[in-house]
Amino acid sequence: MFEKTMFKQVVFNREEFQVLTTGSARNISYWDVEGSECIRMIEGAQEGDINTLAITKNGEFMISGGDDKVLKIWD
Repeated sequence: MFEKTMFKQVVFNREEFQVLTTGSARNISYWDVEGSECIRMIEGAQEGDINTLAITKNGEFMISGGDDKVLKIWD
């Protein structure tokens, strides 16, 4: 599941105890804090980098935006 990427954003989801990363590989990756392993990867952009990633306080929603000029709201 590992891809070469230049990380652009790292956020912590305290509700799920996960770290989410994104960058030049166009994916959003979920990392288990305790096991330090990638547990899920989703395609976050059709083209270009994902430059920003945020998660709501309660962990219910995530927002991403990138070079494709699309702002996505994830649940």
